[in-house]
Amino acid sequence: MTRADFTDDRLEIVLRRLSDDTRWAALEAALNQPLVRVYDLSTARVHVDSTSASLYATGGEGGLFQFGHSKDNRPDLPQVKVMQAVLDPLGMALATDVVSGERADDPLYMPCIERVQASVGRHGLLDVGDCKMASRDTRARMAATGDFYLCPLPQGQLGEGEFDAALEAVCQGEQAGSAVVRDGPKGEPELSAEGDEYPVAMSQKVDGKVESWSERRLVVHSANPAMTSFTPVHHEADWIFPGKILAWQTPFFALR
Repeated sequence: MTRADFTDDRLEIVLRRLSDDTRWAALEAALNQPLVRVYDLSTARVHVDSTSASLYATGGEGGLFQFGHSKDNRPDLPQVKVMQAVLDPLGMALATDVVSGERADDPLYMPCIERVQASVGRHGLLDVGDCKMASRDTRARMAATGDFYLCPLPQGQLGEGEFDAALEAVCQGEQAGSAVVRDGPKGEPELSAEGDEYPVAMSQKVDGKVESWSERRLVVHSANPAMTSFTPVHHEADWIFPGKILAWQTPFFALR
């Protein structure tokens, strides 16, 4: 391999070939599986999220550079959107999608998650995401493929009066909260949050077939009074939630 192999025209040829979705997915799998095997990496937990990048460019119909909701507070600039799934907590990328900037996040999760499943050759992963991953259809599709999930649940996804009833049960002492403890800056135990959980039977039609599963909903009160969270969980492995409530080594989603 010489310098001539990295000229702009040859790189353009490589990028054009890899822009094919089938070739790109095959490349991801060919790279990921040996790395996971050789370094004995755990694929139990995958973090899925999106970001956008604004550019000083001219957007055009059908191109990647499109105007959309700007996380950079630059609605005057076109942008591209990137959805990525990474091993948590290592951060190694397993699947990456680059799409036009006007696309919504919700429908981008499952294609990325399905490629991760194919790439690592297994199901039963814990997919961690933000509230945009919490749509009922996405949660049903993850459950249908055998994966589990953890994400903040917007109040719009709750039943009528469910949020108030859950808080009232805690305030009245009907449900005793469990402490979430993690290591502080000097290694001493530090209270991070308190909370409790309850199961909810879920059902949703997926591609013409009714999918049923059990969801664990966590009502979590942060030790920081400015932050609280209401989180749905679908997982069978109790080791992921020591003491029932979230106890990750580092928090990876904002408690609301």
